[in-house]
Amino acid sequence: ISNNAFTKMENLIKISFYGEYVGQRDLTLGNFQYDDLMEIYGENCVKSNVTNSSWDFSEGCFIKSVNNVSPPVSIGGKEYFSYFVTVDIRYYESDRYGLTISSNAFYELPALTTVEFPRRYGMFIPDVFSKTPNLSSVTFYDNPYYEVIDGVVYDEEITNLVFAPMALALEELHIPDTVGEIMAVAFRENKNIKNVYIPDTVNRIHSSSFVQTDSLERIIVAEENNYYYDDDGVLYSNNHTLVRYPSSRPGSTYILPESTKIVGPLSFAFNENLQIVTLNEGLTHIAYAAFMETEKVKLLDIPASVVYIENLFTMDSSIEIVIIRRSQVDDGSITQTAIMTAYPGIPNFYFPNESFNAYKQNSNWQYLSAYLKTHSDLPS
Repeated sequence: ISNNAFTKMENLIKISFYGEYVGQRDLTLGNFQYDDLMEIYGENCVKSNVTNSSWDFSEGCFIKSVNNVSPPVSIGGKEYFSYFVTVDIRYYESDRYGLTISSNAFYELPALTTVEFPRRYGMFIPDVFSKTPNLSSVTFYDNPYYEVIDGVVYDEEITNLVFAPMALALEELHIPDTVGEIMAVAFRENKNIKNVYIPDTVNRIHSSSFVQTDSLERIIVAEENNYYYDDDGVLYSNNHTLVRYPSSRPGSTYILPESTKIVGPLSFAFNENLQIVTLNEGLTHIAYAAFMETEKVKLLDIPASVVYIENLFTMDSSIEIVIIRRSQVDDGSITQTAIMTAYPGIPNFYFPNESFNAYKQNSNWQYLSAYLKTHSDLPS
């Protein structure tokens, strides 16, 4: 199913699948894997057209044909070789790729509420959905790869949290204590969840896991977690990186803790309430799209300790003024940046007077010459 296969269909409410997937796939199977599969599924496999390195199998066998066999290699007293085969995906139970769905396959479907995926769908990534605001139910019929608990999709062992549908009728989520990873865009565009409770087992959270979560107010981390912690509901990693400031956290101001080293990718993106963000002295790095599409912040005062700013950090943002404090005279270097060209919503940047030329002549900053000013130019 290709990118944008289903798009802008105003009345589409439900998508489901019927029948078996037919077709074939070429694979390489190691000799031990081949033997194991034959022991499990081989009762319907009768050879024909046999040569030294190829043969066909009867209808109903999970392998349609062996097309070639590699020369054997002996390692540690064991012989290893490969079978180059064509499998029949009606019968080959180990093929997770019997159905592939591209990103944004289901795009801008305002009425879509329900999707029922089949048993053969084994490579689900949430970005197949985008702008499906009423999607409340995603299920996997007789599927060995995914488990749905209280409407949330996990992998089959409940070790990865994969997806919380956009309109899932849930305001609080207590993540099971078997989960180790929260996958990319797992909560993207979710509009109901307000509080997420993360157990001590979680050791990886992607920077995009909580992006565009319009109602999210708090992310609470178990005190026993060795990888993440929260500052009154604001998510940090143990290397003192701000991972996510919840989009709808109450309050118009936030002061970063003194221990913060990095403002992570997308960490303030799409924020709805903040007007003032105070960055701490000691901060060293502002990552990609950190303040993208903030709605009310007008000014960022970046302390002298910040040595690097990544690209698009204020893209399409409300931010109009960025004050850079690092001075080549005082600190021995300037704040470096990855910004190469102007992007939508780029603010004006104000630099220390005595270092203005150093910034203006920098290989990256110079591309923004129309937006570079001195501290003396700051509006009163």
